[in-house]
Amino acid sequence: MTPRRPGPPGKVRRDPLVEVEQAEREVEQLSFGILVAVAVLGFTMFGRWPPVRSVPIGTPEATPAERHFPLPVVAAHGLVGATTLVLVLLAALGIGGS
Repeated sequence: MTPRRPGPPGKVRRDPLVEVEQAEREVEQLSFGILVAVAVLGFTMFGRWPPVRSVPIGTPEATPAERHFPLPVVAAHGLVGATTLVLVLLAALGIGGS
């Protein structure tokens, strides 16, 4: 005779490790979704940046702060952001893990 597991009758107990694994998957999906939303915002801001950068300089009060961002810094920031997005996706898919 097999021993009875504690708990209400008729309720199947789930393995705690399965629950932790399911929670990890949900956190991975949530973090990737948030990161995609941030990336879309970044692409939107980048799309608005070149027209502001190309406007001739007027009075110092009328010149937007975005006009002074150096191009290499903006490019490096975008490259690091894209790299982060790809690495999070690979980690969520389990590629490259030990």
